[in-house]
Amino acid sequence: MEIDADLRLSFVTEQLPAILWTTDRELRFSSAVGAGLAAMGIASEQVVGVRLEDFFAGDSMAARNLAAHRAALEGQGTSTDARFGNRVFQCRIDPLRDGRGEITGTIGVALDITERKKMEAKLIQAERLASMGTLAAGVAHEINNPLTYVMANIGFVADRLTKLVPRDPSPSVATQLQELATALAEAQEGASRVRQIVRDLKILARGDEERYGPIDVRGVIESSISMVSNQIRMKAQLVRTLADVPLVEASESRLGQVFLNLLVNATQAIDHGDVAGNKIAVCTSTDPVGRAVITVSDTGAGIPPEVMGRIFDPFFTTKPLGVGTGLGLFICHGIVKALGGEIAAESAPGRGTTFRVTLPPARGASKAGFHLNLNPGRG
Repeated sequence: MEIDADLRLSFVTEQLPAILWTTDRELRFSSAVGAGLAAMGIASEQVVGVRLEDFFAGDSMAARNLAAHRAALEGQGTSTDARFGNRVFQCRIDPLRDGRGEITGTIGVALDITERKKMEAKLIQAERLASMGTLAAGVAHEINNPLTYVMANIGFVADRLTKLVPRDPSPSVATQLQELATALAEAQEGASRVRQIVRDLKILARGDEERYGPIDVRGVIESSISMVSNQIRMKAQLVRTLADVPLVEASESRLGQVFLNLLVNATQAIDHGDVAGNKIAVCTSTDPVGRAVITVSDTGAGIPPEVMGRIFDPFFTTKPLGVGTGLGLFICHGIVKALGGEIAAESAPGRGTTFRVTLPPARGASKAGFHLNLNPGRG
């Protein structure tokens, strides 16, 4: 049976992941078809007869869209991007002419490029992170050399000062010596903090010097917990649920940096005062495609929605001045991505935060072969 040409055209336009529309000279929709309408929950009959000015009311791109249609009425075609709801479209708007060539309105086609835009944004972010990693490595190298002199000289002065202290100093001398000792201790603490920041920066540039191999993430988690257990104990109860997971191909030091940072962040997100009521949970599991999944959850203040999209940006932090550098999650993101994994966060103000790290299994890896104390418990 031969299909009517109009029916065929209607079928094609209704299935296209796009929107095709026409307007009259008063810029009222005279037709609108395409699967893109359905994706936005709009039916053709809801659009036909509606003025563009009313349809785009409140849209941030309304002025641009209306200008493109008015230009089409003057005979000028225009290409532009437009937003409809939460979708992004690439639009082409041209004059609509009758059989005599007279302009009777406009005709437009919009191709849904939402997913493409998301991929472009991810690519830009990845390139920016890579550039920041290279920059950070260079900065760390330049800081490390003079920092070595500072650390060595502070230690030298502290040692000589101790040897120069008389056996029975007068009260005034003892006071001055104590002030000098305090100043040196503060300088030592500050220099140590700078050195830790340099180490965080250098981890972005580490390559062949790190030893990679199949490792059990649970052992790395336990090591990270032991390093921060005193801080956790003062804030919350720790709950471990460490199930068997596949071995992953990674560096223990790099992966330990990720888990340590997530645990420190979870601890800092919780206020003092309710140790029994607050909880930090560390869990391991295997997802349906065989990847190791590690989650670190807290019952802290949570992350505001308006900054969630920036938490992995370099030098971005919500912590008070002097508490964080904004490099921790940036470094975690770089390490996990380099291992072929993913890191994501879920949070809501007042409801805590969960970070999820997903890592691919090592080649030929089975479940981890040794056993830790895996019974869920508080520590």
